[in-house]
Amino acid sequence: MNDFISIDQVTENMCTKYSGSVPNELVTIWREYGMGTLLGGYLKLINPDDFQDILEEGYFRSEVSIPIFATSMGDIITWEDNRYVRKLNYRMGTFEGIAAGFEFFLDDLASDYFKEKYFDLVQYQEAVERFGEPTYDECFGYIPLLALGGAEKVENLQKVKLREHILFISALAGPIQGVGIMESAFKIAKKISEQQYTSEDICKYLNSASISIVYQTLKEVAERSMQETNVLNEVKAIAMSEKEISGKGLGSTTMRLIAIATLKELGYSTLFDSLDADDKNLVMGAFL
Repeated sequence: MNDFISIDQVTENMCTKYSGSVPNELVTIWREYGMGTLLGGYLKLINPDDFQDILEEGYFRSEVSIPIFATSMGDIITWEDNRYVRKLNYRMGTFEGIAAGFEFFLDDLASDYFKEKYFDLVQYQEAVERFGEPTYDECFGYIPLLALGGAEKVENLQKVKLREHILFISALAGPIQGVGIMESAFKIAKKISEQQYTSEDICKYLNSASISIVYQTLKEVAERSMQETNVLNEVKAIAMSEKEISGKGLGSTTMRLIAIATLKELGYSTLFDSLDADDKNLVMGAFL
């Protein structure tokens, strides 16, 4: 928070409202710093009330998500399930987990590797050099939208209003990618628990999806089927290398790590605890 620039103070009512729903560290930051920007204006600390309606418009996990940051490239960063930090990339129509805890996220903000992997600082800095830094309520937006055939190049960026631009993308390009896949997966989750499908089938069904969506689906399926031991046993077998599965672009080792992450989510952390530091970091960074 060394380069934080305060824009506005936070009311005690806001801190009280979200106490227990967001990390204590975040409430402390609100009280000490207020709303504002950091990372050269790229990252914006926001009032969740100002962006919750945007999530409800086009993000299928809005009920368990609280918007806590926005970026000057038009992304929203959420706190989900009172545990995970995720980034919603509206211009690309995608979402991804970026930290398995708020304290990890704060630490990662000092990591060049983390910022290069999850933030679009190169594009942002090029745009700032050409157009100047956006104000707190602005971001850079591609015109025409990428989803409508626009090219991802700096000369196509313009300063636009942050909220309005995200809502505009949602209206024209549709909700965050993955909603349809997840909803379809939920519909057949019951068949999985009735032994008409296995976790291998669900992975094959999603073999063209991203790792995060496959993982999230396994998690949801397992959670919905906790009373059905066959599904949990399928995931355990994959995690213990007793059964190998793979999908398009997803090897058996990756699937094993996904299964281990799934079990950890559900309270079965023995396999995760047995991993070496590198594998733990891989699981935490990619799937949790």
